[in-house]
Parts: sequence; structure tokens; C-alpha cells
Amino acid sequence: MNLKKVVADIVGNRLINAEPLGNNTTLTLKLTLDDDRQFAAKVVKQDAMDDVDSEVLMLEHIQRTTDLPTPGIVSVKPGLLLMELIPFTSDWMTPASEVDVAQHLATFHCAPADYCGFEIDTSVNGIHQPNDVNMNWCDFFINQRLRWGAQLCVDSGQMPARLAKRIDALIELLPNIIPHDIPPSLLHGDLWKGNILVDGPKVKAFIDPALYYGHSEMDLAFLSMFGKVSNKFYDAYSEIRPLDKAFLEERKWLYLIWPILINIRLRGSNFVKHLDSMLTKFGV
Repeated sequence: MNLKKVVADIVGNRLINAEPLGNNTTLTLKLTLDDDRQFAAKVVKQDAMDDVDSEVLMLEHIQRTTDLPTPGIVSVKPGLLLMELIPFTSDWMTPASEVDVAQHLATFHCAPADYCGFEIDTSVNGIHQPNDVNMNWCDFFINQRLRWGAQLCVDSGQMPARLAKRIDALIELLPNIIPHDIPPSLLHGDLWKGNILVDGPKVKAFIDPALYYGHSEMDLAFLSMFGKVSNKFYDAYSEIRPLDKAFLEERKWLYLIWPILINIRLRGSNFVKHLDSMLTKFGV
């Protein structure tokens, strides 16, 4: 792709600088034009050519059904997504911004559905996330998160099969851990610190969604994976969506197994130890 030509055709000005912002299945760039305007661009790698269409679909779904702040879409071309550049000072919550993040997230989770899953499969850091529709959250979590993730890790050689057997043992316990009447909520699906852009006390945008409908507690567990979330956050969230105390006591650790499996597939042995510890918490 001739990025300079494509950008000039879209916005009518010359590209003078392209600064990398990230590099997963797509290369994310900060673009500066000769009139000082700036944009964010995702340039898709050759082995992930559907990522642009998937992200556009998800961003449009969020913008159509919720008030969650996300980058505006400027233009979509084959292999290129041009977006509004969001100015921010941090990619993690501060004590001052925790309340704002919590309120946005709780309101976002109020977007209802009568099923679990999504209209397309999505991905988390390039790891396939299946979203076949299921009317029952527990079944969805078992088959499209725990069993899927365990098999992915075993097949890749990143996890011993004995841990998959322990996950099977945990699955037998889930009807006593997961409530039977979970109302599905719209989930961000990849809610870690790098995907929340904060400016001072306010959240500016949530980026890189991996959408599906499911138990809202999945996002909260994911958020705690790489950074501590304080009681201030949970209190603000609970004012909009009351949080069951069983989440912090038990289900948080259960739902962390999915992001741990993703990181086993991506990074290997250190996260195997985390999984072993998590399964031990449940006595399996």
C-alpha cells in the first residue's frame, strides 16, 4: 500500500509523518499531515485482511447502540481504517478517572440482548474469539471460552493437557458458581489498560473492541488482569449496575481464566503458572 497516496486521496493533504502507536494484527499509526491535522490509522497485515471490516462493524455497533466514547471513523479502504486521533495523557485509570471509567462502563453494560454471542467472531490480540449465538450464558462460557481456549493452548503446545483436564473438572462445578438467569450485556471483550484512553480525570475513548454479548462481569475481570481496580471503581459501577458480592469473592477468578488462556497462547509458560493457581482456588 502506498500510504501517502491513499491518505492524500482521502483527506486532500500530504502525509509528512507516520509514527507507530502499536503492532498487533494491525499496525497502528499516528499520521500528521502538512496542514497539522492528525489521524489514527490501522494498516492491516496481509494475514488479517478482514480486521478492518470487523473493527468498523464493531465501532458502528457501539456508536449506534450505546454512548460509549470511541474514535470516529474517517474513512475505510481495503486494508486501511482511518480514524479520529484521540488525545490522551494516560492509557490507564488514575484515582481521579476511575469513577468516570466505571460510570461509562456500567452504562455501556446496560445495552441488552436476548442472546449470548455476536453477529461475527472477533479476536483479542490476534487470538480468535468465537461468538456463535447461545441463549444460555453458562453454556456459551463453557464451550466458546473455556473449552475453546484450553484446546487452542494445548494444540499450540503452550499448555500441558493435564491443565485442560482440570478445566474440564472445573466445568462440572459451574452450575453452582454461575447464576442461571444472567441477562446478556454488550461487552467490550478486550478491556485491558491499553484500551482505555484517559485525559486527566476523564476517559476519552475505549478502543480496540472485541465485542460480544455475555455476562458483564467478564469485562470487569478482564480489566483487573494487568492492573488493580480499587473499591472506588466498583462503588461507582455499582451505583448504576449493582455488583453481586459473589463477583469479587469467586466469579472474578473464574472469568479471569479466559484472558489467562489468551496470554498462555500468546506468551506461554508464565501464564500457565497463573492458570494452575486459579484452578487450585476452585479445588480442581
